[in-house]
Amino acid sequence: MYNKSVLIADDIEMNRAILAMTFEEEYDILEAENGLQVLEQLEQQNNQVQAILLDLIMPEMDGFTVLKQLAKQDLLEKIPVFLITAENEEKTLSKAYELGVVDVINKPFIPALIRKRIHNVLELFNARKQLSKVVQTQEEALKAQEQQLLAQAQKFQELNSSIIDALSTVIEFRDCESGEHVKRIRSLAISILNKVKERYPEYGILEEEIPLIGEAAVMHDVGKIAIPDAILNKPGKLTSAEFEIMKLHTVRGCDILRHVPQIIESGLYQYCYDICRHHHERWDGKGYPDKLKGDEIPIWAQVVSLADVYDALISDRIYKKAFSREKTCSMICNGECGAFNPKLIDCFLQAEEEIYLQWYENQTPEQPSMFLTKWKKEEQFEENLLAIQLDWEKQRNQWIIKQHPGSLLFFYNIHQDYIEYSPAYAELFGESLNKFHAKDSINNDENIAENKKDLYALINKMSADSPEYTYETSLKTQNEGKKNFIVQIRSIWYENQMLIGYIGKLNIK
Repeated sequence: MYNKSVLIADDIEMNRAILAMTFEEEYDILEAENGLQVLEQLEQQNNQVQAILLDLIMPEMDGFTVLKQLAKQDLLEKIPVFLITAENEEKTLSKAYELGVVDVINKPFIPALIRKRIHNVLELFNARKQLSKVVQTQEEALKAQEQQLLAQAQKFQELNSSIIDALSTVIEFRDCESGEHVKRIRSLAISILNKVKERYPEYGILEEEIPLIGEAAVMHDVGKIAIPDAILNKPGKLTSAEFEIMKLHTVRGCDILRHVPQIIESGLYQYCYDICRHHHERWDGKGYPDKLKGDEIPIWAQVVSLADVYDALISDRIYKKAFSREKTCSMICNGECGAFNPKLIDCFLQAEEEIYLQWYENQTPEQPSMFLTKWKKEEQFEENLLAIQLDWEKQRNQWIIKQHPGSLLFFYNIHQDYIEYSPAYAELFGESLNKFHAKDSINNDENIAENKKDLYALINKMSADSPEYTYETSLKTQNEGKKNFIVQIRSIWYENQMLIGYIGKLNIK
């Protein structure tokens, strides 16, 4: 037994079994067939539930109603909820995020990816708890030194730095970037600000402000803590709805800052707030979230915006190679990444050589995550991937069959032309437990031949949006003659576009 649990809520038994297999080595598995059972399990488990995997469509109480009930009980702040659904409609997914879902996992399931995404979010929740402990511990240390003003001031600065470091670490973890990124942004901002102070005194930048703005620059993307992993680390282009959610990281960052009293009471708050909210504004008014124009944008937010764009262009990322130094500067000066203040570009060009030599001349590529590295290694052995996948499916199916020894189950992979039956199914119909090159034997099956027209009509109705059907039929068994069955069949799709195969269950009527 473990001291932590994952609660799986889905009215389809087979879906629960597949998800249970994914997490059973690390968590106790709790199951619920409907929303009412979800609430009952949470009441009984005494805060042991680490995550909830919630289906949208369930009897008695659906997923949306469950989310509303969890919000009333203030549980969404304590337990991350993942929506498990085949639904792709933007309106539905937006509603789920508004109600408090941290991520959406689409059916059919890819267990390794589900496990990675859920582990990421659990790490985030643990980091928040750890941050709370750090703040509490250091507050107590400050109170003990209230009589020593100088020591108190030093501790206060240490507190600010630890909070900033803790938050920036969480940002790096969520956004798949190395720790060097935030260090570079701090340094770039300071270098550009020194040139602004020297060349454009009308901006009123004071010497003592520059290190404070450098510290605040680290917080520019703190709002990404609130963006779901599925959007934050999506490798392809975001949809319009996803981009609207991504843009919210600017205002979410400000919301986070408002709940950290130590930053509010320090000299950093206004810089942090302005940088968080306005580092995606642009000189021509075409940025977000407030469409500020020109010097309506605070100068420190303009500086961090330019530093962030420069670092993104000139650095390797897991999704792109670095641009050359010349190309990077050309793109910025030509407005290819949005319009910047001409005075600021002047300061940037004056500081760029120093910045480049310090941080980028001998840079090594950013390292991709462990998961992506492993995936690339597998791609080097592409000729083995089908065998690996088939072995994985076989072990998974055997595990499911073991949990349901008397059930009449079948699994068919179209692309590998491989079918597997549960022992009870094979015995009843006189089949072997599995078959390669199964298409011919399926077409020659007497039961298939008798029901071919109706069965093919049913299969043609299936889609990624409507993957499941239940129907009644009469089938000939090996020793008991014909029997009436209720057949549950589900089509499996890759990324809701390509049909992979079918899984099914027969119940004697």
